[in-house]
Amino acid sequence: LNTIVGYFQENKANQALRILKKIIKIKALVVREGNELKVDSEELVPGDIIVLTSGNKVPADGRLIETNNLKINEAPLTGEWLPAQKTNKVLAKDTPVADRDNMVYMGSMVEDGKGKAVVTSIGIKTEMGKIAALVRETKEEKTPLQRKLANFSRIIGTVIAFIALFIFIGGILKQKDFLEMFETSVAVAVAAIPEGLPVAMTVILALGMQRILKRKGLVRKLIAA
Repeated sequence: LNTIVGYFQENKANQALRILKKIIKIKALVVREGNELKVDSEELVPGDIIVLTSGNKVPADGRLIETNNLKINEAPLTGEWLPAQKTNKVLAKDTPVADRDNMVYMGSMVEDGKGKAVVTSIGIKTEMGKIAALVRETKEEKTPLQRKLANFSRIIGTVIAFIALFIFIGGILKQKDFLEMFETSVAVAVAAIPEGLPVAMTVILALGMQRILKRKGLVRKLIAA
């Protein structure tokens, strides 16, 4: 039951996320054979010339070749909320990413002006892609609920083991049959385990996920609800 409920709830959230990804695909204005074409950012290749205009997201990393009062907000990459004034001038090779004013980066937003850039990196090879790769490599930490449940399980396990051991030793001291006391102790330990807890937690988390969904939020993992 736990597996079925968890699977259907998480699958529903993943389907919604996949639909959202399709809706929010970044379009790019690219110059090919002298003509400006609008294509999906996924179709870009290094060497393409992209046209940047106010209000559009930068679809890939690129080296600027033309600028006209071009200002780009690079907050997702640098954390700087003020837009950067861009230029097509040559800069030193060791210039930090945040100071490379002749470069544009995927995911940043054009706030003003116009420009053209030659695509240098796409996908996972972009600066944002490198950050995403580092995030994927980060070890997943347990949620507060998981830590509390693990701690609760340790306490319950210790108490049950102590009670079972107490019953077993008490029976042996009263000269009861060894096998009978062993079976009794095991039966008490098994009966004391809260078997309904996983089911109850799954149902509670599923209800929490449904409430978040009604408020137009998405939870990918059931345990995060």
